Amino acid sequence: MTDEQDLLDYDETDDVPRKEDKNGNNGVISIQNGSSTGTQSGAVRGSYVSIHASGFKDFLLKPELLRSIMDCGFEHPSEVQHESIPQAILGTDIVCQAKSGMGKTAVFVLATLQQLEPVDGQVSVIVLCHTRELAFQISREYERFCKYMPAVKVSVFFGGLPTKNDEDVLKKNCPHIVVGTPGRILALAKSKALNLRYVKHFITDECDKVLDSIDMRRDVQEIFKMAPHEKQVLMFSATLSKEIRPVCKKFMQHPMEIYIDNETKLTLHGLRQHYVKLRENEKNRKLIDLLDKLEFNQVVIFVKSVPRSLAKSKALNLRYVKHFITDECDKVLESIDMRRDVQEIFKMTPHEKQVLMFSATLSKEIRPVCKKFMQHPMEIYIDNETKLTLHGLRQHYVKLRENEKNRKLIDLLDKLEFNQVVIFVKSVPRCTALCKLLTEQNFPAVEIHRGMPQEERLARYKEFKEFQTRILVATNLFGRGMDIERVNIVFNYDMPEDSDTYLHRVARAGRFGTKGLAITYVADESDAGILNEVQSRFEVQITEMPDEIDVATYIENR
Repeated sequence: MTDEQDLLDYDETDDVPRKEDKNGNNGVISIQNGSSTGTQSGAVRGSYVSIHASGFKDFLLKPELLRSIMDCGFEHPSEVQHESIPQAILGTDIVCQAKSGMGKTAVFVLATLQQLEPVDGQVSVIVLCHTRELAFQISREYERFCKYMPAVKVSVFFGGLPTKNDEDVLKKNCPHIVVGTPGRILALAKSKALNLRYVKHFITDECDKVLDSIDMRRDVQEIFKMAPHEKQVLMFSATLSKEIRPVCKKFMQHPMEIYIDNETKLTLHGLRQHYVKLRENEKNRKLIDLLDKLEFNQVVIFVKSVPRSLAKSKALNLRYVKHFITDECDKVLESIDMRRDVQEIFKMTPHEKQVLMFSATLSKEIRPVCKKFMQHPMEIYIDNETKLTLHGLRQHYVKLRENEKNRKLIDLLDKLEFNQVVIFVKSVPRCTALCKLLTEQNFPAVEIHRGMPQEERLARYKEFKEFQTRILVATNLFGRGMDIERVNIVFNYDMPEDSDTYLHRVARAGRFGTKGLAITYVADESDAGILNEVQSRFEVQITEMPDEIDVATYIENR
């Protein structure tokens, strides 16, 4: 495996759009009280919990959004979120009814923030609601979830306050997201203070209340016509009568309808659903028989893992494999899902093969798991009992406050001699911001993190590896296995979360026992605790950064 391939994400999550029926309409989903069945009655019923037990990360949301979700303490999406978010982030029009407290607001907030590409002076999202209190509440939700997206601006406008104040906000600090009541939004649009020509997402919360009122409905229709024809329309309510649903759908194109109430029925209208009871080893034969028997235009076959998919398609032939290697095997095998995939790949290869497994941090608990893949393995542990020494690597810490980190970093980069430097931070936003700051301070830098497309990641990695750039700012994505021989200084700008991560980070310098320098910032008691853990576990003494350092101690041949 090449270094470039090491940068690819492992996680494989497939969010597939719902298939339209032959009339071109998206499905209608009705979920009630925990379990689900199709329109065809059957003997098998399942708990809905099993459907939505995965986390928000499975929606492939931006890292900034996932971090905000974690800050809020949310772990698993609700029924309405599980059904709505994957469709909403694909731009599908949605009309949704679900009782209060099920997280409807988070659906459109997360979906629009996921799709939003903020452009100065352009309003991209309009959210209409029937009361100023609800408008204010929704604007706070947007601010809560976009707190790690500093470029995004949110404003709320409603009646009862001078229009001039709102016009000043729109003129001086035009928001990307506007929340408000229909009357005030229409007034601002008519006065040309609010430009709706760039709106891409049109949301109505408690849409039955908004559209029940003839006057408010007229306002909504007028606002709607001022926005571009091509836009996503999302409508939500806790109480959506059958009479108002057709009114909602008049604003939409082929909408997905999601109705969550209390009778435990999941309905996909027009879709026949059956099950086949059989043993694992009978699946292939049955599949061939059914494909031979049924008439179809196109078929999609879902499997549970990437290797299974490749094997089924015959795109990857593993019958001639002679060597089976796992690098950083502890990380691969600690994840249950990843371990299952490895086991499945392993079974597809010949029984007689060589198996090699490597890691910098291999706990006693994971070693027996590794050996299950092997026959009479030789075990080699260098510096046993995890007393790992990075020979030739100088390690120091700098005690400082959070707001002193940038200034100290600039001073050290200006003072120290280096070939290449890696600076580790704890989040994507910090990575981007620090990279920008360094470049502005005449220290050209590149960044690598999970928030960027794989192609861009590989291009940045190649640029750094080929010595086109001397400073790299990275998250833990770069912390394992990447070998850049010229790196001789590593900064822990943010303290790693544990001693394992510390080891992998600082090991980017001092490769193969050569000289190097690791500098770790200690900003609070938590940082100090992790530093003590590192010293205790690896039996190393990490001293405070001296005023002067002999360059010969951290750069070869000096």
